[in-house]
Amino acid sequence: MPNDHNKPNHEYQLVSFPGWINPELSARLQVIKYFLRRNQEAEEELKQEIDDLFEQARQGAEATKGLDPPYQDEWLVRMEETYYLDAVHSTAAVGLLAPFVEALYDAMNKCYRDQVQQAENDNPHQCGAKARAGNIPRPVARIIQLAELINLARFFPDDYAEVLGALFHYRNKMLHCGFVWSKKDRDDFKQKFENNLPEDWFECMDRGDEESYVIYMTNKFIKHCLQTIDDIMKGVEEYYRSVHQEKLKIIENMPESSFFNLIQNRETK
Repeated sequence: MPNDHNKPNHEYQLVSFPGWINPELSARLQVIKYFLRRNQEAEEELKQEIDDLFEQARQGAEATKGLDPPYQDEWLVRMEETYYLDAVHSTAAVGLLAPFVEALYDAMNKCYRDQVQQAENDNPHQCGAKARAGNIPRPVARIIQLAELINLARFFPDDYAEVLGALFHYRNKMLHCGFVWSKKDRDDFKQKFENNLPEDWFECMDRGDEESYVIYMTNKFIKHCLQTIDDIMKGVEEYYRSVHQEKLKIIENMPESSFFNLIQNRETK
């Protein structure tokens, strides 16, 4: 991850979403991206320190066999830190991203509540069909149901349901298991996905104890979650514009004086 904060990678760039979303939600996402970027930079710095310690221990040994004892002891202690480092970074990420997705759903539901209600009345048998079929966590099922009811899903990434489903399954498991998962918990987590998800979304670190594991989201999956959230927000904006296309055309072609008169009249009503 680059240390140049003036040139952020695409997954850390702020995206503006006028029309349907409040600035607070966009600002919250930007802060999350900034925090995760700093976490990843700190993680890479620690790993570099450990590599440097190992090199110092190797050079100190020279003619003797094995590593230089003073450096070896410190290196072993720092290696113990790395065992939990990825899990801590992963826990911070899921603890920020999952609540944000729920807040994003609340914003979408508030904006399109009337359309959702009308669609539910028109298509009572459609509600939740896909969500139930996939054993998807409830917050994700609500997003899927909303997106399908008002035909919003066509603006979303093809794998948005899988990405959010994996994110919330992991969040739920972390709440119950913490950092170290038993073999049973790990197998239960893997069984939910079978071979349907990329193998590089999650990793499992084994310390040699067959009954204990640390499972964490990879940096690749965290970035993919951020990109998916960005794409969902962009999709909602595209949907908003498609629904209000005619109104937007009228406003865009309206003289500036008429536009401000329109706003003033709405505020005085």
